[in-house]
Amino acid sequence: MAGTSKRKIARAKRHLRLRRHISGTAARPRLNVFRSLSNIYAQVIDDVAGKTLVSASSQDKELNLSYGGNVAAAKAVGEAVAKKSNRCRYRYSSIRPRWLHLSWSCSSPCRRCS
Repeated sequence: MAGTSKRKIARAKRHLRLRRHISGTAARPRLNVFRSLSNIYAQVIDDVAGKTLVSASSQDKELNLSYGGNVAAAKAVGEAVAKKSNRCRYRYSSIRPRWLHLSWSCSSPCRRCS
């Protein structure tokens, strides 16, 4: 990869390593959040169908944000994607995958993990 920085290569490797274990379905879609210096974007994705079900961004006109790279903008985008996903009947309940939580603290599935 000529011209590609080590940082970008390392990020791509981390992304692929996580995506082997995380996959969204129609019953439990995957939440993807991308934050740049000036904006934040969130998507609810069904990987089986290969479609983005719901998306929200700090650049959306309906949010009326002057700057999209701060905590207030992130909160507004999170609320917007939650409203849109509830309106479309997609429920997303957990950010981190179950295997990741179990490997850190729980030896068996508990009420918090399931």
